[in-house]
Amino acid sequence: CNLSKGATVTVMDRATVYDKEMISAAFELAEKNNIAVQYKRAVAGGNDSGAIHQSRGGVRTLAVSLPSRYIHAPSTAANLDDCESVLKLAEVLSDYIAGGNLAKGKTV
Repeated sequence: CNLSKGATVTVMDRATVYDKEMISAAFELAEKNNIAVQYKRAVAGGNDSGAIHQSRGGVRTLAVSLPSRYIHAPSTAANLDDCESVLKLAEVLSDYIAGGNLAKGKTV
């Protein structure tokens, strides 16, 4: 993913295939709310969602990440606008999901 291009949404990684309706909702909500967002370009790595999405017979999961460089080094580099995009996208997604919209199959 690119720095200064917004929050990063992952389609799949080594541990998880993310929910396609949640991915679509993330991009639609980002467009509607003027939030910069991008797809993760590589299928690499993983995170705790690998175990979460398999629990209880399956849990709908989405990864929204902050683009950064040198992530495994003692310090990392990130763009402040990307940080804002991640926070804003997490907020609108949380409101959307908490409102039951995803469960009801509503479009954004």
